[in-house]
Amino acid sequence: MLFTVRRYSTKAKEQIIAPKKIYAIDTGLANVIGYTPSENLGALLENLVLIELKRRGFKVFYYQTEDKEVDFVVMENKRIKTLINVAYTLEEEKIRKREIEGLIKGMRELGISESLIITWDEEETIRLGSKTIRVLPAYEWLLMMGQE
Repeated sequence: MLFTVRRYSTKAKEQIIAPKKIYAIDTGLANVIGYTPSENLGALLENLVLIELKRRGFKVFYYQTEDKEVDFVVMENKRIKTLINVAYTLEEEKIRKREIEGLIKGMRELGISESLIITWDEEETIRLGSKTIRVLPAYEWLLMMGQE
């Protein structure tokens, strides 16, 4: 009924000890069982992205910098393929800043030059020095995933 996602670390002990994130296999069932005073479309979108990554066979972790979090570290053949943050929208400046800063710190610490923010319907490319963040709508990302 649930997926657990461990924190990314090169040390197995740290992965085991660190808190795990929990995602529902069936978001419809999670909505019926769980109580939330308002819709959290960002969390549902994040759950959808995780399910698709798992369906495609990727090993998935989250990453914690000193003060920011990266939603997904996507592994393929024991190597980091990409970092992904998920936000329903980046229209609110506070959310935009949080998502971008988290990825920049994660890319810097993990030696990655490109990453991704998946949104409901926004698209752009953000370049900050040698780092590139692509912002893609979920439907486009899902179609791209089907071509791998």
